Amino acid sequence: HKDGNEQQLTRTGIALGLRKNSRYPSSRVTFTPGDLLTIYTDGFDESFNPDDEMFGVPNIINVLRDNRKQVPEKIADTLFGAVKTFARGVAPKDDLTLIIARMENTGNDTPGSR
Repeated sequence: HKDGNEQQLTRTGIALGLRKNSRYPSSRVTFTPGDLLTIYTDGFDESFNPDDEMFGVPNIINVLRDNRKQVPEKIADTLFGAVKTFARGVAPKDDLTLIIARMENTGNDTPGSR
């Protein structure tokens, strides 16, 4: 959220696109102007450094929280950079795919209406 608190959505099924006609449970999340939606593959949190330490979700959250007021493109660049710096030359074992979107004020008073 724009106030720096995060709400993590739980993983509810296999990765998107792995199986044809997969079904996933749905839920609703309310966004307010300024909130960020970040979707990333496990290549981010499962990136390792030479000491065999994993980057992990807490580091992702810290980068997002520390940079939440930046534009999404800058946040993405910062997260990619943080993982690269952490890895210290260790090649990723998985893809690093990332989507960051910011909820904007639509002029409509209904939260999450866009």
